[in-house]
Amino acid sequence: MPARTNAPRWSALVISLSVALLALGFAPSAKATTTYSDLWVASTSTATASAPGTSCAAPGYISNSGEGVISAISDAAAGATIHLCSGIYSFNTTADIGQANLSIVGAGPTTTYVANFRTVAFLHSSGNLTVSGITFTGGYSDAVEGGAVIAEGTLTVNNSHFNTNYSEKGGGAIAAGVAVIVDNSTFYNNSTTDQGGAIASYGTVTVTNSVFTANQSIADTQCIGGGGAIAAADDVHVTGSRFINNSAVLTTNAACGISDIYGGGDFGSAYGGKGGAIATLGYVWATDTVFTSNRATLAGGAVAELRPSAPTGGADVGGTYTRATFTDNEASGLGGGAVLVHGITTIASSSFTNNRAGLYGGSAVVSDGGVLNVSRSTFSKNANSEASTGCMGNCGPGAILGGTVNVTTSVFNANTGGFYGGAIGGFTVRVTYSVFTKNKAFWTGGAITANDLVVKHSQFTSNSVSNPYLSVNSAHGGGALFVCNTLDVDYSRFTGNSAKSTNPAAQFYGAGGAIGGYTRSATISHSWFVRNTASGRGGAVNIERWGSDPTPVTLTRNRFNYNVAGSYGGAVELAGETAAALAASKYNSFVGNRAGAGGSIMSVFVAGGITQANLDSFAMKNPSKGNRGPGKSLLLLPNVL
Repeated sequence: MPARTNAPRWSALVISLSVALLALGFAPSAKATTTYSDLWVASTSTATASAPGTSCAAPGYISNSGEGVISAISDAAAGATIHLCSGIYSFNTTADIGQANLSIVGAGPTTTYVANFRTVAFLHSSGNLTVSGITFTGGYSDAVEGGAVIAEGTLTVNNSHFNTNYSEKGGGAIAAGVAVIVDNSTFYNNSTTDQGGAIASYGTVTVTNSVFTANQSIADTQCIGGGGAIAAADDVHVTGSRFINNSAVLTTNAACGISDIYGGGDFGSAYGGKGGAIATLGYVWATDTVFTSNRATLAGGAVAELRPSAPTGGADVGGTYTRATFTDNEASGLGGGAVLVHGITTIASSSFTNNRAGLYGGSAVVSDGGVLNVSRSTFSKNANSEASTGCMGNCGPGAILGGTVNVTTSVFNANTGGFYGGAIGGFTVRVTYSVFTKNKAFWTGGAITANDLVVKHSQFTSNSVSNPYLSVNSAHGGGALFVCNTLDVDYSRFTGNSAKSTNPAAQFYGAGGAIGGYTRSATISHSWFVRNTASGRGGAVNIERWGSDPTPVTLTRNRFNYNVAGSYGGAVELAGETAAALAASKYNSFVGNRAGAGGSIMSVFVAGGITQANLDSFAMKNPSKGNRGPGKSLLLLPNVL
């Protein structure tokens, strides 16, 4: 499917459909001399048919084989309404609709059925088409998109059911060339071996108050497919709807480049095994919508935005997820257990619970190098499925993986990351007024791992880094936070976080019970550190120098109470600290901290030019009480131990 255009492949669809229908001996009906704007069709009737009819009691066309519908279509004017009375209409020929803006209206989806036994699609419109009040079941197409209904223009669906339809080429139930609009309808058990288990659109899709259940896209060795329920070449808007147990399956990985989580910019190469519920080359706007137990083989367990590039001459704006709920979705191969997004994405007042992802993590959200803005949302028990094996390297975070991630007034609870980031892993991360509890990772950052990290007015409780799967050097550091370049923490609280290693004597492993990392600069102010633990160094904070450069770490007006380090630095250990930064660190208090090998308050390496005089000056400006351990409470360490 071409990216955000409907010309090349849709033209091929029209040609192939015409050829296929002619081969079946079906040609468009000759138009009647007299046409009608209101027509009535009954499957059975005791009355005598008299076109166009006036009601279901006096129908104009009577047939239960679909021929009555086809005759009515032949007599209909552009913009006409064809009424299908209660009954079952069994089609053995696809009805071709040449008129613009035709409406086909049933008596209700529980009384009006258009059905067959998987032999043909029912309706093909060369223009816009509206269907309402009908159940379509058993539609079948092996030549073109759309197992039940095909519209080359815009297809509007109201109050209808689509059950157990199939298309080999995409759009198991319906396909449209311009747009699909769905309201108050259900799609159940539709399938395709291409894109869009229920719906395929070469334009936009708009869904309101509808339910999609157990629809499936199955991609084979050609890697074509994706969007277990919906596949679209443009934006998708869903409101007040539910997506349950839909799946995008890829039956082979090798031929499709499993290392490419995003794919290219067209359906043929981008969509295989991605977007368990929705896959799109545009963006998704989901409001008051629930996604439950959807599955994708590769990426985007519920939603996959596969936008190939920013629009020409404009900002790459993104989708929005508002009051959306994602529960038990999974992307088993790569990442984005719930959603895979692009551009500038907003998530507000939404919840992500118990979603799963493979290697790259982001079990709730993977943001592809764009900007992810999260507010008033909850992330709970999302997990990297590979974490249980003690995965290494690119084995990613438990909830969010992104480039730039901004989080405010949100809660992260009991998420599990792999190698890094129990809750969040990102390049630039900013967190304000948020709470992180019981998140864990096996190597760095029990709650957050980032290159550049800002944390304001937030709480971190009982987050941890530990790895029971390796015998030595099994935990790196940062029970709550791990940073690789710059750090700014202000007005935050860290309680009961831990970094544990099975090799506590190692110099860095199991370091930084609350905060760990390598930084070019770090500022920590107005924050509390209480009962954090490191099996190695820095019961609360352990910050190493970045490369060979000195690392200025400034501590101002913090409280360090009852933190514990197994070796050095009961509260803090710094490597590469500068004399100027240490001199600027003041008004901190240290109470009841302990270190197993010395430096119950702080241990500092001489690498940054620190002297004992600098430590003595620090002691004068930062009061302490009841800190315990062998040797000096402020300990100057050689560069190598």
